[in-house]
Amino acid sequence: MKYLDISGNGLTSLPDEIGSLLLLEELNVGGNKLSNLPASISKLQNLKQLNIIGNPISKEDLATIKSLVPASCNVIFY
Repeated sequence: MKYLDISGNGLTSLPDEIGSLLLLEELNVGGNKLSNLPASISKLQNLKQLNIIGNPISKEDLATIKSLVPASCNVIFY
């Protein structure tokens, strides 16, 4: 799977197993109730785009998320 869209579902957390989707290139979790993402997203080394728009993520947690994903990953948060 290269693209996963689970936006707008009222999710408050993601399972650690999200990190097992090693071929994932785009992840859209926008419009949920996520305040952070599991550290297992660091395993998504092919991730090119991460959409977290519309989630109550603090600046500190945003910095953590950006440090976990590949440097080339476009993190969309506004």
